[in-house]
Amino acid sequence: MGRPKRIQFPGACYYIELRGNNKQDIFLSNQDRRHFLNLLRAYRERYDLKVYAYCLMSGYVLLLLETVKPNLARFMQGFNTVYTKYFNTQHNTSGHVFQGRYLAYVVDKENRLPEMATHVHLECLRAGLTSKPWRYQWSSCSAYVEGEAAEPMVDSGPVLKR
Repeated sequence: MGRPKRIQFPGACYYIELRGNNKQDIFLSNQDRRHFLNLLRAYRERYDLKVYAYCLMSGYVLLLLETVKPNLARFMQGFNTVYTKYFNTQHNTSGHVFQGRYLAYVVDKENRLPEMATHVHLECLRAGLTSKPWRYQWSSCSAYVEGEAAEPMVDSGPVLKR
């Protein structure tokens, strides 16, 4: 029996977790993190996504995004493949970078969007990496504290309105 299909519809909002294969790191350098974010910016435009929040940790990534079109599976397949090719080339490795299938939970955008954005932004605090989440360089939290100019990729407006 195959995997169940992803729930996809126009305007769907998702909380996504990407984890390193065998609990290994998916970022070995800041260059890897920058490449991941640049790739996310490019795919945001290509797949017409709204990125509400992100947090890059060493071994996993949390994302909160909305798909304007029902294309989450196509976006994630392309994105994960391109990052994996980059990572394997950059670090002279081969094989999977991400553990199995990514986790994607549909989020009630009208009622839970601010709560889920806060959850994503506080991950670096829970991991003990900082006491000020807006100062963590690899999170979108600063876009909410310092304004949209700090991170134009992040669509903070809908979250801040609620």
